[in-house]
Amino acid sequence: MIEPEGVKLLVLPDPVPEKTEGGIWRPDQAREGEQRAVNQGVVVKIGPAADVVFNDRKLNVDDRVVFARYGGYAIEDDGVEYRVLNDEDVIARIS
Repeated sequence: MIEPEGVKLLVLPDPVPEKTEGGIWRPDQAREGEQRAVNQGVVVKIGPAADVVFNDRKLNVDDRVVFARYGGYAIEDDGVEYRVLNDEDVIARIS
């Protein structure tokens, strides 16, 4: 398993939907290339020096967050793609 160091967070991004809202199936290549300004995901692990606070509440594992599309690094482990982000790359927490 990936262990983030320092101020890094390990986030599991939400998958891109297989169908459009109108019910049209998207091929894998189209889903991979879909452009979004921001991404959402779930915090899986938090590095020991990471310090993210929203409204006086510290960010925890299993919190849903919003981060910039090109923020951090994409990394794969056991066929699952994660993002390793700096704590400052988290734009918002989703409640």
